[in-house]
Amino acid sequence: MNDGSQKMFQQYLKLAEQGVSWAQTFVGSIYLHYLRGSPFQIPRSIALGLEWLKRAAKKGDPQALYNLGCLSLPKVPEGKDHHPVLGADAEVPASFENVRMYWELAAQAGHVDAMHRLGYLYLDSRKFDKEGTKDHHQDLIKSKKWLMAAGEHGAVEAKDMAQQLHESTSNSNPFKRCNNCGTQRRRSNFKNCSRCHCGLYCDKACFKEHWKTHKKVCKKKNQK
Repeated sequence: MNDGSQKMFQQYLKLAEQGVSWAQTFVGSIYLHYLRGSPFQIPRSIALGLEWLKRAAKKGDPQALYNLGCLSLPKVPEGKDHHPVLGADAEVPASFENVRMYWELAAQAGHVDAMHRLGYLYLDSRKFDKEGTKDHHQDLIKSKKWLMAAGEHGAVEAKDMAQQLHESTSNSNPFKRCNNCGTQRRRSNFKNCSRCHCGLYCDKACFKEHWKTHKKVCKKKNQK
């Protein structure tokens, strides 16, 4: 780190020590190497990163809350996640409940990425329910709620997914239409996409024909 970067980092650190929440989040993110293209060549430190993020989180900083949730994500292979935060370190065990808790708080504070990813987290909650005791119907309701909230803040893909969820799970009308050919029949006679469980199709042939359109939403869902 050159002298200019060192001086700048010390300025941010001073603000963080004075209790400025955004500076605390910034310093914590630097220690965690969460900032792409950062000029600050600071050795990575989970302990210091957590310390500063938790200080900022106590003040309600949305980005700090979001980053704390990201720390508890299950580890994913490099390059498989579009987001720079790749998941838990050995020092921070993966925890669905911690991710949910921090992202809920961040979403309530207006963090759009937290709303978006929280929607997908609830959609995938069955994967984390090893004992089979969770109410997944309620998780589905929460998933639609947060995806729609993200959509209202400009996340078009989240809004599209929320609409697909609504159409595929609504019981108000027993008859639905195939997403590909438009054939109308009872919902129980359709098949869902096995990847994201959204979208209704007559059979595999209809699914394959519609894949070029559906994959834009489906693949985004599987990256979350």
